[in-house]
Amino acid sequence: MRLQRPVLLVVGGVAVALLIGTVLNLSRLSAASGLPEYRLSPEGDAEILHLAWHGGMRRYAVQYRLFGDGRLVREVVAQAQRDESLRADEVRLEEEDIRLLFEAIVRGGLPTATTERLLEATDGIRLSQPKDGATVILRLDFAAYETAGGAEAPFRPQVVVPSPHTQARRFPEVRELDALVAVLDALDAYFLQTAYEAIDEVDDRRRQ
Repeated sequence: MRLQRPVLLVVGGVAVALLIGTVLNLSRLSAASGLPEYRLSPEGDAEILHLAWHGGMRRYAVQYRLFGDGRLVREVVAQAQRDESLRADEVRLEEEDIRLLFEAIVRGGLPTATTERLLEATDGIRLSQPKDGATVILRLDFAAYETAGGAEAPFRPQVVVPSPHTQARRFPEVRELDALVAVLDALDAYFLQTAYEAIDEVDDRRRQ
């Protein structure tokens, strides 16, 4: 039985429908017309996306890991011991799902969203951290990526944003923040439970 759960990914006012399904070969993936050229790793065990929450008021956090064979794993981890998975849920994405996801990532400018770039986009206002907020760290792994300085192979950017939902509301004109929130929401929507529900179940179980 093929699971199909619609996920709405909105970047720059454009809605893209994503579906969960059977994974295909990722080696042919490249950017859509008008976007920087990029290529993902054809290796099935390569981690092409890693997104994790750090800090905040909760003892536990979630992290997402997307592999070249289409496996998307969401893990609940303890803030103090992140290398131990307390709960792991896994789904498989189709090649088309991943193509649309990465097109949204590239279109939103996330591969080049350095601290300096975000500071410039927010008119020099630093992204402050609310007292109870958490920081998101997004790591991407491209086999090749066309940057302003030329093609880089491999290209492994990292994006660090404190409380991205808050920042996206503060700076609605900054496409990188909008894109990060859209990717966060899309990744979590692939799972039957929300990240908060998964964390609560782990918390309840460990209190018993």
